[in-house]
Amino acid sequence: NAVLQSLASSGHLDYSQLLFDRMPQRDLITWNALIGGYCRLSLVETAHCLLNDAPQRDIITWTHLISGYSLVGNLQACRDIFDHVPRRDAVCWTTLVQAYVRSGFVLQAGSVFDKMPQHFLASCNAMIQGYAQNGYIPQAALAFESIPKKNLLPWSAMVDAYAQNGHIYEAAEVFEKMPQRDLSAWIAMVSVYGENGRIEDACKAFEEIPRKNSLAWSWMVAAYCQAEHLDRAVGIFLSMPQWSAASVNSLIIAFSQKGDLGGAKAVFNELPQKELGTWTVMITVYSQHGSFRDAMQAFREMDLEGVKPDKVAFARILEACGS
Repeated sequence: NAVLQSLASSGHLDYSQLLFDRMPQRDLITWNALIGGYCRLSLVETAHCLLNDAPQRDIITWTHLISGYSLVGNLQACRDIFDHVPRRDAVCWTTLVQAYVRSGFVLQAGSVFDKMPQHFLASCNAMIQGYAQNGYIPQAALAFESIPKKNLLPWSAMVDAYAQNGHIYEAAEVFEKMPQRDLSAWIAMVSVYGENGRIEDACKAFEEIPRKNSLAWSWMVAAYCQAEHLDRAVGIFLSMPQWSAASVNSLIIAFSQKGDLGGAKAVFNELPQKELGTWTVMITVYSQHGSFRDAMQAFREMDLEGVKPDKVAFARILEACGS
């Protein structure tokens, strides 16, 4: 069982199934391990077939299936299974809440959340994030206040909720009250200050981050670009321990908006390995500046480097061809 659980949780389902088939005896833990493995990889129909063969089921079995169906967007199946679970625990309730949030049905998630016999940290965090993503800030604040003993996660989620919706003062107020701060909260403050034109506050928050990761650097580059401080944006970019696609894209767009196609191209050429998003940004910039041949050439180079275009890239190159 221990080996099977390890294989299934790490996605090695071929080996998991082989081991399962060879086991002389199986118990409920065995069946749950394999069903959970298939559900984690969205192979929920296979998991359901296993369920039909399983001699026993428990709350873990049903919760695996709810999670699996949520990953493929089948909320009706999630609800049907949930309604037939004889005894629900905190994880089961939270999994259904997360299923609705993941699919964007935040009000339905809130309805389930309100019916929970007791609110738990994971369900509260899911609701804070779900409400924030859909602009329901008062409801997010109520979910936050309903947590009796808050650890770092809900504090950070609430800062991010206010930041996502442009509520600078509220985000700063929660941030200042945090007993301790994680990187996510710091980055949220950099982003909300930058997006609202408070560049010096963004810079101050950035400088106070104890351990900056690539995302923190990228947000600071984006903040300077949005404020049209290209010199400072380039300075931060050159100071980065490792350049990110997000920071490169921000600079390319900023130079383009300034009418400096040469500067945009120079930044693009500095990145040794380019992701699809960066290629698409550069193709778009070439088209916007009327450099349609350069756009076509960039598309060819992208293909030669083995980067497969998506619908957005195809749309941009078709626009260039049409011009």
